[in-house]
Amino acid sequence: PNKGFVKKSIGHASLWASARLTSTRRSHGLQLWAALPVADEEMAPAFSHTPAAAIPALEVGGARLRVLIGAAFGATSPVSVRSPTLYLDIELGAGDALPLPQATERAVYVVSGALRVDGQPLAANTMTVIEAGAEPMLSADADSRAVLIGGDPLGPRHLWWNFVSSRKDRLLQAGEDWAAGRFGPVPGETDFIPLPQRRPA
Repeated sequence: PNKGFVKKSIGHASLWASARLTSTRRSHGLQLWAALPVADEEMAPAFSHTPAAAIPALEVGGARLRVLIGAAFGATSPVSVRSPTLYLDIELGAGDALPLPQATERAVYVVSGALRVDGQPLAANTMTVIEAGAEPMLSADADSRAVLIGGDPLGPRHLWWNFVSSRKDRLLQAGEDWAAGRFGPVPGETDFIPLPQRRPA
């Protein structure tokens, strides 16, 4: 069931409560990371939850969509962001089509079904980048679900395990801080997750 939208900028850990581990459960979701603008990279950790009822849901030409982040088709998400960002959850029935809204950079990820952009089939479980400035049509050959993500480019980023930074020296410092235990314990976690030994190039 749809429980809403969670956004966090804290030490990364996704944990199941021990009570849930005693029963069989199937879960489906996408985890996306959004980089922060350079001016906000050292902001304090934060967590926010937006209830499902607050997320705009609408129909456009037969397509059903939710505006998780940003604005599209006259609807605006209440989820706060630090830079222009677009994130749509899209469901189309066979034969449905949807014009993709604009963003400086955009990509479509096919969750299920069979989708095309301007007649070209999209690979399942693959992120397909949309050409800048294009006004493509997303169409479905079968009942399908996809997400559209987009936003303004923020510049190059360095990535190492759960750490992302515009500065490599800051990335390496974060790794050293984690290895030395300076992040503090992860709530509810008793095991220490070691830093991967392979350092970024």
